[in-house]
Amino acid sequence: NPGNSGGPLVNAAGEVVGINTAVIPGASNIGCSLAIDSLKPLIEELRKQAQADGMTTLLQDGIQKVLQGTLDFKQVRAVCIK
Repeated sequence: NPGNSGGPLVNAAGEVVGINTAVIPGASNIGCSLAIDSLKPLIEELRKQAQADGMTTLLQDGIQKVLQGTLDFKQVRAVCIK
């Protein structure tokens, strides 16, 4: 599934168990992911650094673009997951 990289890998209960990293082109639904337990220690560190660097969430960025007139709110809602 192209475009899947970076997205969550979930189990049947809807729990995040990994982060998708790559797919194998031409293979039948074969992809690679990193186990969430190996990433948990890094997540908070990455979030804090991103905020310190001035990064915003997808929703915050979308709202800013709506106010600037470069997007409409339907486009923002289409990419933001609650």
